Parts: sequence; C-alpha cells; structure tokens
Amino acid sequence: MLSIPFMVSYGYDCTASFSYTDNGSGNYTFTAHTSGHYPGTYYSWIIEPNNSFYGGSSTQHQFTENGSFKATLITFYAEKDSANGPPLICTDTTFQIIQVTTAPVITCKAHFKMFTKDSTSNNKTWYITNGSVGDNGATYTCKWDFGDGNVSYDMNPTHTYAVAGHYDVCLTITTSNNCTDTYCDTSSVHKMMAGGGDMKYLVVLNNTTGGIDNAANQMSMRAFPNPFSSQIDLKFNSSVSQQVNIQVSDVTGKLIYSENKAVTNGNNELKIDGSSFSQGMYFVKMYLENGKLSSTIKVVK
Repeated sequence: MLSIPFMVSYGYDCTASFSYTDNGSGNYTFTAHTSGHYPGTYYSWIIEPNNSFYGGSSTQHQFTENGSFKATLITFYAEKDSANGPPLICTDTTFQIIQVTTAPVITCKAHFKMFTKDSTSNNKTWYITNGSVGDNGATYTCKWDFGDGNVSYDMNPTHTYAVAGHYDVCLTITTSNNCTDTYCDTSSVHKMMAGGGDMKYLVVLNNTTGGIDNAANQMSMRAFPNPFSSQIDLKFNSSVSQQVNIQVSDVTGKLIYSENKAVTNGNNELKIDGSSFSQGMYFVKMYLENGKLSSTIKVVK
C-alpha cells in the first residue's frame, strides 16, 4: 500500500496534488492540479474502501458507505533522452483522507443456500433456498447466473446443465427503490468437489416463513416443512366449499399419492404421509372439483 508521498524528478514537474468536491449522496469528484505538468503526464487514482482504480486528471467516485477513506493520486511522466542518456522521469504520490457522511445506506442483501438430498448419483439435483431481503422491505427482482453462460430472471427457476459438473451460481437482486446486491455461493463448488457430486439439475425453492408459497387461481397452498422428512403438512384457503383432489408425483411424472378431500370456505389443512417416499423432489398438485388445476408446489425430501 502506498502511504508515504514521494517524488523522483529529472527536469520535469509532476508534483501530485488534488482537490475534491462532495456532490452529495456519496458521490465525489476528484481533480488533479495539473498546472506546470508536462503534456503526457499520467494520472492514477486509488480510492478506498475497495481500492477502486481510475485514470485521468479528473474522475468521479461513488461511495456506498460512510466513514474515513484514503484517496491516493499518483502522477507519472517518462521520456527517453534523445542523446541516449538516462530516461527523463518524474513521478509523485500523495493522498488525502476523505470523511464521507452523505453516502446512501444500502440495506438490501442477496443471499441463498445450496444443498442436495441425493447421496448416490453423480448427476445430482441441487436445491436453492433464497434468503434475500429487500431494502426496508422493498420488493425485488432476481437475476440468476447459473455459471454455464445461462441466466434467468425468474424468481424460482429450474435449470438443467448440458454437462454435469461444478458450477458457481450467482444471484443479483434489484429492489423497487434501486438497491442492488449480488451473492455467489462459491462454497457449494467446494462441496461438490469434496464429494458432493456433480450438479446436473438446479431447482430454486421459494421459502416463505418455513414453507413454499405458490399463487393459486382459486386458492393458495403452502407446504410445511420444506424440505420434509416424513410428513407434509398442506395448508390452503378456499373461497368456497368444494371437493378437491390432491396428487403427489415424482420428477418423472409418476403418481405416488392421491386423495379426495372436502374443503370448506376458509382455512383447510391436510397431512400427507411421506415416510415411504424416496429422497428427491416431488410436485404436489391440487385439482378443483371441475377438474381444473388450481395449485402446484414443489417439495423436497
């Protein structure tokens, strides 16, 4: 780290000095004092806290947090002597401590966890639980980067990799009040390489207060817990009293559970014994008495 101002000069003036202007909201303009500098002098800026690097005699920087940060300016000029003598060199360094107090407070946070329930296959299905939060409760959009050149802007996408392997998955969220944050789960790559198995399929779960929420046409349905070990508790609300059919199928489409249930106007609950289910992902579907599909949710054992 450059911390002591210095100047080496052979016949030229490139003394490093600068001023800065607070433009508000954490945005600053930095301007080098170029009077007396030889044309062709280079300027380099290094600005904390992330050691952002800029060129040019003037630059702007957006601080995203408040505090005391070092701004460093390096000036440099070099030209070879026409008489084959030593090069003509001038370089200087200086810094100032910037007290930032007007940066916007960014509170949105992108985060997720990856796991697999498959203990045998190399071409495994991996699951994601999204734990992102918006800025002061603001809603947010998602951009999923699957690490193989493909992206999705869905909240809860599924993805199939052309080649099973170790992939670094990243999520970028953008809130309705323009807060943006990115999170990459690099630890999962190490888990895969350490025996967790190659990733072939990826499923993003939508967890809300311990379960999965999916919008329904006539009613909403939630599953608790998710993932489950032996029993699935379904909770749903119906606007009318009617007969419904609950079905559970595996990823191949095979039906492994079906039950007809009379539901009432209001809150309803149904328990499904999943103790005999194999580990993996299942689709729980609710059909109305007119045969129309009302809800589909994904659950994992």
